[in-house]
Amino acid sequence: MLFVMVPVKAGQQREFPPDAYGQTANSDFFPDGSKFAFVGAQPGHGARLYVQSVSGGAAAPISAEGLNTGRVFVSPDARFVAAVGPDLTIHLYPTGGGNPVDLAGSRPGDSAGGFTADGKGLYVSQVGNPCRVALIDIASGRRTEVRDIAGPDAAGVTAFGPARMTPDGHTMVAGYSRVLSTLYRVTDLK
Repeated sequence: MLFVMVPVKAGQQREFPPDAYGQTANSDFFPDGSKFAFVGAQPGHGARLYVQSVSGGAAAPISAEGLNTGRVFVSPDARFVAAVGPDLTIHLYPTGGGNPVDLAGSRPGDSAGGFTADGKGLYVSQVGNPCRVALIDIASGRRTEVRDIAGPDAAGVTAFGPARMTPDGHTMVAGYSRVLSTLYRVTDLK
C-alpha cells in the first residue's frame, strides 16, 4: 500500500514509502494531525490497527490480528481508536497499545460513525434500508436511537449506509446501493 498526503490548499503532496499492509480504505487522523490510524494486514497475517506518524518511520501495531477493515475513528482526546473487532462489534483500542475496551451497547453489524465533540459518545449505524443511526454513551453503554436514514425514492435501493456524523451530530452523510433493471414479461410467444 502507498499512503499519500494531499494538501487541501497550496502545497505538494507527500508520499510515504511503499509498505506491505495491503489495501485500506479507512483511516483517521489524530486530533493534532501528527499521526493517523488505519487497519492493514501484512502478508500471511490478519488485519490489525496501526498508527503511522506523518513525520515518517514505521507504523506501529496497536491491536491484535483479526480486525474488520471497516471505518476507524480516533477519539477527540487521542486515547482510543473505535474499530470493529473480530466479533463484528465496535471496540475502543488504546492508541498506545494494550487490551481493547468493549463498547457496551454495540451490536454485531455496527459501523463507527464518529465521536461526539466531547468524546463521551460514539455514533454508530447499521447498514440497511433504512440505515439506523444510534448514539452510544461510552461510560454507560446506553444506546439511543438517533434517526433512520432513507431516501425519498427507495426503488432499487438495496441498502443505505454506513453513516458518518459530524461531532455535533447535526450533519450526517450516508451512501447507498441501487440496482435498477428492466424486467420484460412476454406471453404467448410463438
